[in-house]
Amino acid sequence: MPRQNSLSALLLKWSTFIAVLTVMLGLTIMAGWALGIPFLTKLNIFWVSMKMNTALCFILAGFALLFLQARVRVGSQTMYVNLPVSLSVLFGLIAFITLCEYWFKINLGIDQFLLNTREMENDTLYPGRMAPNTATCFIFLSLGFILADSKTKVAVFFSQFTLLLVCFVSLIALVGYFYGIFQFYGMTGYASMAFHTALLFFILSLGCLAAFPGRGVTRFINYDYQTAAIGLNLFFLVMFIPILVGWIWLLGHRSGVYDIELGVALMVVFNLFLLGAISWRQIDKLGLVTLKLRTAEEALRAANTNLELKVLARTELLKKNEESLRQSESKFKSVVQTATDAIICADESGKVIFWNLAAEKIFGYTEKEMWLEPLTKIIPEKFRKQHL
Repeated sequence: MPRQNSLSALLLKWSTFIAVLTVMLGLTIMAGWALGIPFLTKLNIFWVSMKMNTALCFILAGFALLFLQARVRVGSQTMYVNLPVSLSVLFGLIAFITLCEYWFKINLGIDQFLLNTREMENDTLYPGRMAPNTATCFIFLSLGFILADSKTKVAVFFSQFTLLLVCFVSLIALVGYFYGIFQFYGMTGYASMAFHTALLFFILSLGCLAAFPGRGVTRFINYDYQTAAIGLNLFFLVMFIPILVGWIWLLGHRSGVYDIELGVALMVVFNLFLLGAISWRQIDKLGLVTLKLRTAEEALRAANTNLELKVLARTELLKKNEESLRQSESKFKSVVQTATDAIICADESGKVIFWNLAAEKIFGYTEKEMWLEPLTKIIPEKFRKQHL
């Protein structure tokens, strides 16, 4: 259990780091537009720039994730109750208005609301307007944030589904940038999703999923620590290694090192080798975990058997002691009851707790009559004051 708790704490720390990173990058992009530094807005002269509204939405989303974590930690009776929802609704509304501008071919003025970028984007049809796929991702991200802390299974499922959808779309956009495939991150005639926009969507959706460890796609931490760690490593390795191998193959092919047939064959061989090695390594780790569990079970079983034997031996000893005590009591009673002298026992308060047969004959009271009676009952009246 402590290791499960440490894994949950690790996921929460990563979620907090992602939220802070998102806010900082959003502020950096806005500073790049305000100061006229193109490198901060597009990273590469051949790539698409992140729009001002997009940066603003990411700042709102980062704060929404931070307040969402605060609400989970401190409970629902604080000021953090409505802040995550309000911020999520706000950046979702900005994205929805942007889509409406595309659908109805109108300009509602939100593209240049924060800063007039027409002079810096004179080659763009809609200066300052985020791409349609970017706006769509923000809408799904907003829905995922709003429903993230819900108690019903349907709402949690829908929240996780929308967040995973954003993660999938952004991953496709990142692959498009790595492979140089425009259709993966943009549409002809419209603005395209920037590289750092796709990257922030990817990590932000994962950050929201990590904010609720043990639920939905993060329920793997409820398993034993080793299994959870192995599964997490395997997931990321299997996800990113094929992308890396494909990118290396594409570089070689474009450089003319080999033709398509040889390149595909090399890629398949490398994928088989790497994924096979990774699978074998993870299976070996799982085998070690299983062996440790089996050894622990056998040790526990042996300890239980040893404990049962000790309990049986102790029980036998107690039975013998009880029998010995019973025999001793029997001998004591036989000796006391056959004695010719009166033998009387009293407790600390002076009440009779033992009265033998000789005492019955001498004082004329039976044991039943004297039970818990004061000892002064058989003491002459003139001597009673000395015993009070």
